Amino acid sequence: ILDNEKMIPFVSTNVQAGLNEWSKTNPVDLQKLCKWFKEVIELRMKSDKERIKLSSNFVASSLSGLPAKYIKPNSRHNTELIIVEGDSAFSSARNSRDHATQGVFPIRGKIPNVFTKSEADILKNEEISGILTIIGAGYGKKFDLNKCKVERVIIMADADPDGAHIRTLLLTLFYRYFRPLIEEGHIYAAQPPLYSIKHGKNIKYVIDEEERDSYLSTLPENTKYEIGRMKGLGEMNPEELRETTMGIELRTLKQIKMEDAIQADETFQLLMGEEVEPRRKFIEDNALNVLNLDI
Repeated sequence: ILDNEKMIPFVSTNVQAGLNEWSKTNPVDLQKLCKWFKEVIELRMKSDKERIKLSSNFVASSLSGLPAKYIKPNSRHNTELIIVEGDSAFSSARNSRDHATQGVFPIRGKIPNVFTKSEADILKNEEISGILTIIGAGYGKKFDLNKCKVERVIIMADADPDGAHIRTLLLTLFYRYFRPLIEEGHIYAAQPPLYSIKHGKNIKYVIDEEERDSYLSTLPENTKYEIGRMKGLGEMNPEELRETTMGIELRTLKQIKMEDAIQADETFQLLMGEEVEPRRKFIEDNALNVLNLDI
């Protein structure tokens, strides 16, 4: 058994000898192979130059100012970056926010999946480059938590399968490129309510069926109440959004832990990665358990 120090020259010597013999009897194939190597090298050099150019553009963008769509807070201390999907939700959020500490940045639809895009493609995306600029602390191995310009990042999406998909995409992005933010507890998910319970002049907002049933069990017998299914974030007016999701004293936030981000990352790797067999098995095992099908 050879150690690494001896293995490399051993393999190199034997491969080179065999390749020399093969090249003498296969000149046409050798020419094709050399052409292929040349194309791969040129493609890699082009990709590296593009990545460096994009990184330089990102630094310049960071120095020149914040994204035009970003509504920044008035203060520089204890600030929050609230990422919200959709123009309608953005309009309500900008009018219901705490102007001193809450900044709002809209994303349009779903950001690219980091499993199917290169780093260069990810940096080209307007929403992702905007998030990078607002946070202002770099990304990947060069991310510096001490340079972060916001105290908390809050993902605000609808309480439905589509919203869950958006949260998962963002969590995967943060896990891959801003991991210290998760490790140090700076990433949160807003918890918009699913139901409103009205009895008399009182209105109680609850985030799921379990909280709904728990609250109903505390009401006196014979209490008349109405249960309403809440609208999406984009359908709420600023007052409703403040009372249910954004008001600092009223809202419910879920702090994202590393296990949440790892689960999101593993789920996307399973569903969007290159391995077909695990994805097929997952679909076969779970197809009959679907409760909310997002078509």
